[in-house]
Formats: sequence, structure tokens, C-alpha cells
Amino acid sequence: MVIQKSVEKDLEYVLSEKFLRDFTVRFSLFRLALILIIFVLLEAVWLGIIPQINYFIENQYLYIIFFVCGFGLNLIYLLTWNKFKSAYYFVYLQFISDIFLAFYIIFLTGGLKSSLFFLILVTIFLYGKILGLRTSIYFSALCVLIYLIVGIIQFKYPFIWQENSFSLSNFFFYFILNFLSLFLINLLVYFSESREKSLFNELISQEIALSRSEALKKSIFDLMESLVFVLEPEKNIIISLNQKALYFLGLKHLSLALGRSISYYNKELSNIIEANKKDKKKF
Repeated sequence: MVIQKSVEKDLEYVLSEKFLRDFTVRFSLFRLALILIIFVLLEAVWLGIIPQINYFIENQYLYIIFFVCGFGLNLIYLLTWNKFKSAYYFVYLQFISDIFLAFYIIFLTGGLKSSLFFLILVTIFLYGKILGLRTSIYFSALCVLIYLIVGIIQFKYPFIWQENSFSLSNFFFYFILNFLSLFLINLLVYFSESREKSLFNELISQEIALSRSEALKKSIFDLMESLVFVLEPEKNIIISLNQKALYFLGLKHLSLALGRSISYYNKELSNIIEANKKDKKKF
């Protein structure tokens, strides 16, 4: 029972680590696509293709910092994701940097008025599905605090965004609207997490059942007194064999036999198999 629990724990760890590493690569590509879209939109504004929005911060150097950091971090993530011993720590590092990167562009594009607040919602949802509801709630609370600070700055110093004033009613309207958005996103994380856990546990159960089946088959094969070969039908490639068959071929390790034709080790046995292959009933 102790060994079984250990196997289940190790299997769950391997599956989750692999899943997190796959997620890291996929999300890096997704982040890259989002940054490119934002770059195209801002470039269209700077070239006059899209009308200038008056509450954007106009300093282009601040936007250049965003794109340098965005593309740079993305490149670093793609190059170093396999260097980390724990995928969990790497995903958390990504989560934190993505939150602050999103708030930076939100600050530049209107603060509380920014249309890019959806970046925060997408980030919370995707990472929350992977890291769990508790993490999602903690980071949502961090986002509320940062958003509150941005709102206070915008209320006190509206000229940063080329505005004469930012009313208290606007402050509460945008703040409450986005607070509710975060609340709804966490509800989605809660419902999706339950489904994800169910599917994940089912996958683990299937993998454990398969490993038990393979172990049982191998132990039965090895206890048989007869030679047992499992061959690929066309070229008699060895797929599996029991311990007696391994000794018959004069080999010590299973890996030496697998993937080779039986004729490579024993021509006589190969000829017998070929001669009798057509008469399956007799064979």
C-alpha cells in the first residue's frame, strides 16, 4: 500500500510538471501574440491611422520600455523554461511579471479608463486555472490594490493623462466595474478548476491502472516455463518477451532484444516461425 501511494504521488508530480512546462511554452506564444497586437494598434495611433485618444500618455519612450520588457521577458521565458528545477516556481514568476507588465500598459493607456484591463482578466483566468483558486484570489486582491493606487494617482494628478480633472464618480464607476469583472473571473476559475481536477484525477487513475496492468503482465510472463515472444507480424520484430525467452537468446537485458528481428539472434527459430506462420491453427 505504501509503494502504491508513492507511485501515485510520483505519477501525479510527473504529469503536473509536464503539464506546467507545456503551459509555459504555450502561454509564452500567446503573450507574444498579445504584445504584437498591442504594438500594431499603438503604431496605427502614432501613424495617424487611428485617431489619437486624448487620455493616453503620449511619451513614446515609455511604450518602448513596455515592448522591450515584453518581448525581452518572453524571449527569456522561452529560452530558460527548461532550466528551472520546478515548473511551479517558474509559472509563478511568469504570473507576477505578467501582472505588472499588464498594469504598466494599462497605466499608459488611460489608467482606470484603459480599454486594456481585459489583459488582467485573461491573465488571472489562465493562471488561476493552472495554479488554483486560492492563487487566483490572492493575485486578484493584489490587482485590486494596484488598481486602487492607479485610481488615486489619476484622481490626484489627472494632467499625467492630459486631463484637467478626474471626478470621484468616474473613479468609483471604473473601480467598481473592474472589481466586479475580477469577481466574475474568479467564479469562472472556481467552476473550471473543479472540472480540471476531475479530469486530472481521471487521467492519473487511468495511468496507474495501465502501469499495474503492465506490471502484472510482465510478472505472469516471467513465471511461465515456456518461451514467450511477442512479435510484429511483418518482419518478426520483437515487441516483448519473457525472462525464459531472454535467456534462450543468450541476453541479460530486455532492452537489448526489443526492436530487433528475431532472426538477428536465432535464425533457426526465425525459420520455424516463417514456415508455420501461414498455418496459424497448426502453429
